[in-house]
Amino acid sequence: MICLMKYVYVLTDPRTGEIRYVGVTTLTPPKRLESHLGHVKRGDQSWRSNWIRSLSTLPDIKVVEHGEWSDDEMWDAERWWIKHLRSTGHRLTNATAGGEGVIATRTLQWRMRISESNRGRVISPEHRAKISAALMGRPRPDVAAALKGVPFSPERRARMRSPMLGKKHTAASRAKTSASLKGQPNHGLKTWRSRRYNIAVKRGWVLSVVEVNDAVV
Repeated sequence: MICLMKYVYVLTDPRTGEIRYVGVTTLTPPKRLESHLGHVKRGDQSWRSNWIRSLSTLPDIKVVEHGEWSDDEMWDAERWWIKHLRSTGHRLTNATAGGEGVIATRTLQWRMRISESNRGRVISPEHRAKISAALMGRPRPDVAAALKGVPFSPERRARMRSPMLGKKHTAASRAKTSASLKGQPNHGLKTWRSRRYNIAVKRGWVLSVVEVNDAVV
């Protein structure tokens, strides 16, 4: 097994030299610092990002240990350094004790503080557009599986129907739809009627042709 060079690094306050964060990486220290700054610019609300945001200049990054370790050895090294530095009084902004996949335990007070800070917050149209563009076309098989076979409530049907009432397709929209269907079998009204008929049969609203013939015989 080939082990890449891995680093345990710390972020320090450039004004006092105090160590405030411990991390591990396979990147070079400047690249890893650049990654942290990217999180800050994107509005990350972790304790680490909030601390970096409070500084008047960039934090310093220093490597404290490195080696050609396995992933398990890397996570063990991170945990050791976090535990050691906390035991010696360093106010680390790490949310966990270290190690891949460890989930931070959020206290009730912390969750309430975050909730209060976000209450009434309005997302700008530009931010909404960016979120929409990032999510557009992304498949959601989990959502599709959860909704499969779930009937819509009358209230939801009404909400879906209301915006469409009185809405008419433009001439350009109708021409575009017609062009996309041309050349297909049963194009046009016949296709629409056959689709409606098949749906009605599946839902038991009408008898199929076979069922009608059997009934007559």
